[in-house]
Amino acid sequence: MFNSTILDVIIGLVFCFASVALFVSAVGEFFASLLKLRHRTLLTGIQKLLNDPQGTGLVKTLYEHAMINPLALFVPPTAAVPGPEERAAAAAPAAAPPPPRAVQPTWPEWAKRQIPAYINSADFAYALIDIVQSGPRKYADISTAIANEIADPQLRQALLGISARAQGNLEKFTNGVADWFDNSMDRLSGSYKRRMQLMTFLIGFGTALVFNIDAFYVLGQLWERPALAAAISSPGGAELVAALRPVAGQAGGEAPGPASAASAGSAGPGAKELLERLNTLPVGWGTREFPAWGAVAPMKFVGFYVSFLVGLAITASSAVFGAPFWFDLLQRLIQIRGTGARPPVNRDREMAEAAAK
Repeated sequence: MFNSTILDVIIGLVFCFASVALFVSAVGEFFASLLKLRHRTLLTGIQKLLNDPQGTGLVKTLYEHAMINPLALFVPPTAAVPGPEERAAAAAPAAAPPPPRAVQPTWPEWAKRQIPAYINSADFAYALIDIVQSGPRKYADISTAIANEIADPQLRQALLGISARAQGNLEKFTNGVADWFDNSMDRLSGSYKRRMQLMTFLIGFGTALVFNIDAFYVLGQLWERPALAAAISSPGGAELVAALRPVAGQAGGEAPGPASAASAGSAGPGAKELLERLNTLPVGWGTREFPAWGAVAPMKFVGFYVSFLVGLAITASSAVFGAPFWFDLLQRLIQIRGTGARPPVNRDREMAEAAAK
């Protein structure tokens, strides 16, 4: 059981998936850093949270705060909240007010500079409180400051609700704003993970296609390796060689070493091809033949390439689980393989003796 061929095949397949997942994760992290996907996703989430789709008002002021973005320099800084004239102009009724509609956040010009990829919830709460209380007028009560200085009605309603539940306690209000931010970021994190999973699958499929890592073919080759080794080492190697299918796609190979040559001489005809097959990884192009249209029956042709694409998709899907998952599974399988059979205890010995009598 612990040294069986099935376990060896599973370990080899898991190692293949772990290697692919590790490579795909590195490539995905490179593109995520290059395109600033975390920075953009966080900024978009804060724009939606504060109802500032253009990012030129409260969002820009928040990102200028030293607790949010201490390493960036913004010149000139924007006003924390609109002044009395701006608020009066915004509150003036228009001739034909447009109906409310959802606005997709846009990437502001100032965000092309250095912006953070992560914001602590407590820092967000402290910065927002500082911004609200540093308006044109000073307020001792946070609720009054919110009511007078926050122009957006939805954001004002949310902050006033948190303030009412805090009952005038500034620490409770800070914790409430931090919890509000955390809940919003949890939803944003789920959306970001779905995007990264799709990106990981596409990179994984491209990797599997470039390196020809077909999960079905790799599984079949790993399953045949013990039989190939037995064909070389056994005295009746010639009969076993004749029973195996020929090597596909092998145009030749390097000369075997001294040990391999000795084994080839003792195993009989065809052992050289078996050695080349054992020394070739079951990945990459040139390791198998791909039938052309008309060379085989149409159903076999379609079935071969459907199986090939499904095998590539399985390899790509393995990268979505992440390299830590596969390496942890590989470690557990190796531990199982190295454990061996459980030694008999006294109870087992007594039962065996009783059965023998």
